[in-house]
Amino acid sequence: MYGTTGTGGINDIGSIFKVKPDGTSFSKLIDFDGNTHGSYPRRSLISDGALLYGMTSSGGENNQGVIFKLSLENLGNTEVNIRQNITIYPNPSNGLIKLETSLLTQLQIQVYNILGEIIKEQSVINQQTVIDLTNYSARVYIIKVYDNDNTKNVMHEKILIK
Repeated sequence: MYGTTGTGGINDIGSIFKVKPDGTSFSKLIDFDGNTHGSYPRRSLISDGALLYGMTSSGGENNQGVIFKLSLENLGNTEVNIRQNITIYPNPSNGLIKLETSLLTQLQIQVYNILGEIIKEQSVINQQTVIDLTNYSARVYIIKVYDNDNTKNVMHEKILIK
């Protein structure tokens, strides 16, 4: 289960936590910063199974609060970065992105738009693969690469399509 505190945390303006239904395994996940992520969260969090949604009463652009969306996949993250084994280029790109790896395991690729929505998924079977984003708009995307054997072995790369 996930919840918020209206105060407390590093900045004393609220935090998001996770706890098991029996009250064990409590862990703080996020401290609100008063800026982009707002401050003083209000009401309950809502989940669609992949994302948590909530709101704050203060902070944000005009200090009038924010509505936020957080990926459950990344909260309390214990991923291992495999960046040293993978190269993604060119960046910026015209939409054809090359991925080279020294890993001998099959990899999975997910491409996310700026809203956190998956727009493309593919497998990497060879040590060199092309990710074709030529049909997508010019903007920033996030590429997530992880191995099939251990989904905690992960890397994220911001890529600009021009």
